[in-house]
Parts: sequence; C-alpha cells; structure tokens
Amino acid sequence: MPWWAPLGGLIGAFAVVAGLLFVGKVGAGAFAGLTITANILMSLVIDKFGLFGMETHALSVGRMAGAALMVAGIALISYF
Repeated sequence: MPWWAPLGGLIGAFAVVAGLLFVGKVGAGAFAGLTITANILMSLVIDKFGLFGMETHALSVGRMAGAALMVAGIALISYF
C-alpha cells in the first residue's frame, strides 16, 4: 500500500466533520459547491504535477477557465 493511501480515510472523516460543522453557516448549496470545487481544483493540481503516480496533463486555458467558473459560481451562490 502506498504511503498516502491511509490519508483518504482521514481526509474523508475530516470532510464529514467539516460538513456537519459548517453546512448550517454557509448553506447546503454553497457547501456542496465548495466540496465539488475543491475536488476539481485538487484534481487539476494532481494532473499538473503527476502526483500519486498519475500521468501528467497540462493546464490548458479551458481547464483553468472551467475551474475559474466553478469558483465564480460558488461566489454567486454565497452572495445571493
């Protein structure tokens, strides 16, 4: 088993606790959007640097625009 494999369980447990603590403050829509956006942003980092033995993928304009739109969407959900 790779050294980083147990981190999945720890991070998952942290995400559940964070969800229980903060969903009432930011709202369900914003929290769901934040969760998805954080996953997408981390996926871009993993792809860019080839972390965890993954094949590298360049950060294209389209990928960066998609991530920026996700962040903008969260801002709009939180603001309105």
